[in-house]
Amino acid sequence: MYYITLCIKYKFVINDDCLTYQILFFKWPLYKTSIFPHQIKQIKFKRVNWYNKGAFIQVKKGFTIRIINFTPNDVFKELVDFANKQGIPYFKTKDYIIIEK
Repeated sequence: MYYITLCIKYKFVINDDCLTYQILFFKWPLYKTSIFPHQIKQIKFKRVNWYNKGAFIQVKKGFTIRIINFTPNDVFKELVDFANKQGIPYFKTKDYIIIEK
């Protein structure tokens, strides 16, 4: 069971007009979704664990997408820029703001 979880990778791409989230088993896609700005309710930025940042994208229909432990760390800054450009509401918790500094 543990070997299967080691082979699963997550891919998140921010384009100008959509967000693409993909779950891969080795290099084969298990799940892929493209989210357009009109499908997003809001984005929540939270602290996860002790010192990790996380973003939770709430979609109008479907599952909430968790963006945690992605590299590089500027993925959160790019997500804020995307939200500002597309007019998507977002908020940051107090703990997230402390980590951001």
